[in-house]
Amino acid sequence: MAKPSCGPIIQSRVKRLLEVILDSVNSSKNPTDTFLKWEWKQDNSASPQLSVQTNLETLVELTKNDRYQGELTVEQINTSLTRYLRTFLQIIPEKNIKKRGSQDLSFTLKLWSKEKNENLQTFDEEWKQRKLEQSKPEQSLEESSEPISNLPPATGPRLPAVKTLYDILPKGTEGGKEFDRIMDLLLIHDARQKGKTFNNFNDAAGDYNGLDSFEGNTFRQEGTIGYQYKFYPSPLSSSHRSEIKKSLQTTAKRQEELKLTKWILVTSQDLTESGTRKDKGDVTWFQELRQELELNFELEHWGHSKILALFLACPMICLYYNKTRECENSYLLSRR
Repeated sequence: MAKPSCGPIIQSRVKRLLEVILDSVNSSKNPTDTFLKWEWKQDNSASPQLSVQTNLETLVELTKNDRYQGELTVEQINTSLTRYLRTFLQIIPEKNIKKRGSQDLSFTLKLWSKEKNENLQTFDEEWKQRKLEQSKPEQSLEESSEPISNLPPATGPRLPAVKTLYDILPKGTEGGKEFDRIMDLLLIHDARQKGKTFNNFNDAAGDYNGLDSFEGNTFRQEGTIGYQYKFYPSPLSSSHRSEIKKSLQTTAKRQEELKLTKWILVTSQDLTESGTRKDKGDVTWFQELRQELELNFELEHWGHSKILALFLACPMICLYYNKTRECENSYLLSRR
């Protein structure tokens, strides 16, 4: 199961729910049309427990009248109770949330104090600690006490050879335009996953100053990363190299205006490094372009391997173009 997101927005939402419950316990000014019964258990211990009987409608209503803007939805309240207060923070015992009908709830909160402010402060500390624990990498083979020779052989689905987009899509202009659309979709999804902004230009008008798209909040802002898509096979032909160089020179002429820090060439196949080609292999040729053209921004190439990684992170598009076991597994995991 995927680890729960525990960013500041989720944290504030869960904390808000806990706060309105504690406010209801400490106040006699709740709306008369709400239903929330509570009882302290083990209230003299270091870990008092608060037994709560209420319903989803009441909890929504309480957030309408608290000090925050807007209100929590039924789905947000359900998630806060089950996924975060129970599973992530573990202050609701497992299987302790009992539903009587579709709306009524009964659960127990294992708190740190009977004082609201102390509970909210400890909530933040506990959240931070569990977030750190969740971010720790899993134990590597080097750290494992089990000798590698004693480990069982790998089982389960493997990563088979997958056709490149150049092999899958139709050749010519039609395939090139579809390749551009696929890359736009994959990069939009990738940017959203990383909390970044992605923008693409209308391909009907061709590329813009040697760019098909860019990553950044504002165009022509320092730190922009530009992308150029080329539906080319590998090894690159002399004419393909010429077209790539032409696009790069176009971008370089407008560098002062574009404020680019990196120019990424995306082709449908990985570059081939031929040791017998007189004008050097594709990898060497591309790497030397920065010095040859005296560019003041970085160059990077993405090919089939990088595209496949983007596919696996975006299961719906992956399943459409690459119906492999890995895409199916990625899709199933995303639905959990």
